[in-house]
Amino acid sequence: MSLQVRCKLQVRFNPVFREIHCGFHNSLDRVIHGTRFLVSLVLSLMLWSVFVLPVQADASFSASPFQQGVAAMQQGLYAEAIAAFTQAIATEEQPAAAYTNRCLAHLELANYSAAIADCGGALTLRPDNLEAYLSQGLAYHRLGNYPAALASYDQLLTFDPNDFRAYFNRGLVRAEMGHPWVAIVDYDRALQHSPEPLSQSEIYVDRGLAHFSLTNVPSAIADFSRSLQLNRSNDRAYYNRGCLYAQQHHYLLALQDFNQALQLNPNNPDAHLDRSIAHYELGYAYQAFHDAQQAAQFFLNQGNLPSYQRALSLIEQIQQSQPSILAMR
Repeated sequence: MSLQVRCKLQVRFNPVFREIHCGFHNSLDRVIHGTRFLVSLVLSLMLWSVFVLPVQADASFSASPFQQGVAAMQQGLYAEAIAAFTQAIATEEQPAAAYTNRCLAHLELANYSAAIADCGGALTLRPDNLEAYLSQGLAYHRLGNYPAALASYDQLLTFDPNDFRAYFNRGLVRAEMGHPWVAIVDYDRALQHSPEPLSQSEIYVDRGLAHFSLTNVPSAIADFSRSLQLNRSNDRAYYNRGCLYAQQHHYLLALQDFNQALQLNPNNPDAHLDRSIAHYELGYAYQAFHDAQQAAQFFLNQGNLPSYQRALSLIEQIQQSQPSILAMR
């Protein structure tokens, strides 16, 4: 019998490519050079950050509040960064950059209203501050204020019509609003202006999801495959393509993709659950049972009770179809 559990594609919640302002305004200080990925079922945040500090001339050099804030941001000490940037603002030390960076720190701590206020402060001082518009859009998006988020990205694009980040994030908002066809237009523009393969890989994944929501499965699979051509370490692309293969009953291809996704991210419970289904459909009942058990434990540890019950239901279906597996409990 076939298992009655649907594969659930992994989506992204407003990834943003951003940089931290370090008080310098020439192009060399604004190069994007670092990445980190946080991926979950409905939350994925990609941050591109620049941290540049002035070179210390000697041991007697005393860091200013602004420099202390940048250093705290580098270390992930966001509360300390907020305090330092607050002092920098009070002493009028690079206030526009300080407001922008304090906005980033508030975003990291999910203080979205405070982030919006700080972005507003930065834009009052520098109306052409692209990073402030970008962060402001993210904060509005996190609060579910989609029109305001779109307005922030639109304003950014009036200053720089080639900023791929604004197109990408605007596309994510439009997709979340239920307008995937318009989101695809923004993703196309983001790809046109995107500078390097890693960002393009992520954009292709989200464009693939938009195609899927329009029931254009071949285009969705093609985009996931393009993503992997650019970045063989994109576990979200493997997982989502595996889901579509499974929906088309191409279980061997699905299994191969789920294996790759789990090799890159072994703590993805959804990939364990969906690999369990692929294993079962290919006749590997014991492997299916083991994956379902792992998924259930992950979900339980996360406190995700609906998904935990879903995994238990899958385990029960496997046991009913293969009574010998009952001895494995």
